[in-house]
Amino acid sequence: MALYSGKYGELLAHVEGDRDCAGLGWSLTRIDDLDGDGHPDLLAGALHRYADVLSGKDLHRIRRIDSRNGYGICDAFASSLDVLGDVDYDCVPDWIVGANEDAMGFDEGYAWVVSGRTGRVLGETCLSSDEGVDACGIGDVDLDGVPDIALATETKFEDQESWYSAYKTGPVKQTRRIRVISGRTWETLWQVDARSLRESTIAASDKK
Repeated sequence: MALYSGKYGELLAHVEGDRDCAGLGWSLTRIDDLDGDGHPDLLAGALHRYADVLSGKDLHRIRRIDSRNGYGICDAFASSLDVLGDVDYDCVPDWIVGANEDAMGFDEGYAWVVSGRTGRVLGETCLSSDEGVDACGIGDVDLDGVPDIALATETKFEDQESWYSAYKTGPVKQTRRIRVISGRTWETLWQVDARSLRESTIAASDKK
């Protein structure tokens, strides 16, 4: 990963992922200043492995959150990252990391909400074994004072044999779903099902 000056285009800092993981920066987003140095910081995901909080000043690592499965390739941890806002009322923005299934994956997807102040996992949504997940913050949809979460899920197959059977009969069709979850209760607020939806999500401004 490289950090460049927006004004002059010069290289300000450079950081490499771990030797056994070259995928640092697979997912990337900006977050407010978490280490108090006056510079906005970054969330950077290394697919299947970990999510780092990096200094926006020089890219040094402030904190690392490892996949719950360690350094395996079971869950595509850090396939998505986003800032939620202050979920735990400590005046520091919190964030979410999604763990989609791997490309042929038959493991369950999940998403963690992580404290921006301490790095502690504040909550988890664990999807059924036939779903992966891409996660993003969506603001306070239900107006309860806590930021909510949008999940994009894609139905997977129960096992490799089921996938091959579907593949032989023609294009593999997988149902996609957008599900919005309360940041306070983790209950589903609403969802939309459609085959034409993609797995990634992003919040938009209010349109009436």
